[in-house]
Amino acid sequence: MRKFKENRSADEGMILAAILMITVFLSVLAFAIINFSTISLSRARTRVLLLQAQYASESGADAALAILNSGNTSYGGTGGDVQILDNAPYYRATYNVSVVAGADDKKKFINSTGKVYVPASASTPKYTRQIEVYTERSSATSSSSIVGRNILYAESGVKNIQAEEIFINGFIH
Repeated sequence: MRKFKENRSADEGMILAAILMITVFLSVLAFAIINFSTISLSRARTRVLLLQAQYASESGADAALAILNSGNTSYGGTGGDVQILDNAPYYRATYNVSVVAGADDKKKFINSTGKVYVPASASTPKYTRQIEVYTERSSATSSSSIVGRNILYAESGVKNIQAEEIFINGFIH
């Protein structure tokens, strides 16, 4: 009987050590999952804000095309940032457009820059995207011609479009 008690006292505490090891393992696993989730959420937020800057840039180019199509052939751009979205206090989006004349009156180069400020009160943009558009009227008379949109360069984390030595329908060179 004495032998049984001695063996029993030597085994005491093994369950406590096993529970402690399992608890440490599960805690490390939970921390790793939380860390991975936080990193994934941060990357997704960055991609959404980069897309917002891209959309702001495309909005500026579309607005410039609409103004040029309305008959204002002397349009030179916005002259500064135009705010298109204000999601205070989180972020705001703006665009800035410049229009440069081409070789003749029918051709224009539109440079549009989209910016996202995080937080909305920030003075410098955190995310910036730029597109360049080459336009050409179908005829010399502005009342009967429409300016088309041909993207030459789009800078984006989602899509990158770059072109050289392209000839399509006589409008992109």
